[in-house]
Amino acid sequence: MHDNNHDYLYLLRELRAHGLSDEVRARMRAHLSAYADFHAVQPGALRPTVAAAGGFAWLTGRRWTVPSAALLLFALLAGGTTYASESALPGQPLYTVKVRVAEPLELALANSAEEKGELHSKLAERRLEEAAKLAVNQSLDGATAVFLEQKFSQHVDGTLAAADAVQAEGKADASLTLRSDLEARLVAHADILDLVEDHLENEGATVARASTQSVLDTVKLRQEVVSETRIALERDLEKTATPTETLALVTKASVSVSPATQASLMSPVMEHVADADVALTAAKESLEGDGPQDQRRAFRKAHEAQRNSDVVSILLENQDILMAVTEPTTGTTTPETVSSTTPTTTPGTPTSTAP
Repeated sequence: MHDNNHDYLYLLRELRAHGLSDEVRARMRAHLSAYADFHAVQPGALRPTVAAAGGFAWLTGRRWTVPSAALLLFALLAGGTTYASESALPGQPLYTVKVRVAEPLELALANSAEEKGELHSKLAERRLEEAAKLAVNQSLDGATAVFLEQKFSQHVDGTLAAADAVQAEGKADASLTLRSDLEARLVAHADILDLVEDHLENEGATVARASTQSVLDTVKLRQEVVSETRIALERDLEKTATPTETLALVTKASVSVSPATQASLMSPVMEHVADADVALTAAKESLEGDGPQDQRRAFRKAHEAQRNSDVVSILLENQDILMAVTEPTTGTTTPETVSSTTPTTTPGTPTSTAP
């Protein structure tokens, strides 16, 4: 029989061994405050048997409820012990706390399907970040890759389920945003893992390369599914989008890629900046048309431009990994790689933000 008591004691020992950062304290206090607002204690809700048990006897039970988890977190905060570090990787002591306590608690404290979907999407991306970091260090083995693939897929499923729930609530735009955001994360990390795999091949790291390829294959398969659900909903929404709404989308996409981003010489970033620019140009041209097909195309292309912009942002957030596995692209930036909303500049020279 699995020793639950041992597991919890192990987690508590890990928690006591590390200090809690001010950022995590503030974030968790905010979560607890929000939870308290939505879950007021009702008369008779506190059972005498809890007090009679004494000590930490309640911690060893087989069932954990959200109030119990919240109380545990409050105790940890008050005692100055730690919450799992977001930077912990598989194989490190705090990683167990991270994936078995911290993340499930965050999901349990989500106040809406939309918030839960956003969090699942971030956690899916987190598993891919962990895989890439381990792979770059040639520490990603087959067993760890399988574990990360399973956790990643669970969070992808969680995001899609939340997006379906949001759509059922009549918030189709919010559902599309969840799907597009997840797709952008998967596209960006597929690019990263592809570059890491090439790097490992050059390094002759056979085991890490095979494990990275396995994760990459899983990401691409799930990306296809996410893309299909996004396209289906996007096609429905484009039929009813007003010219004003479409114009707002185009305007938002027009300022989403900054001049500083365009100056990046990392090839995957440059490619998606160029894709965003092409889609944005097509959206503007279609917006000038009078027919319903023109408006629908403008709607789709504006979303495409925004999605590529999101991919760029995610790639730049992971530029430490990109720099470790790629060489900067040399040469002068071409007009095709510069957004139509800003003037062409030579990389490295000061640029001014377009109004």
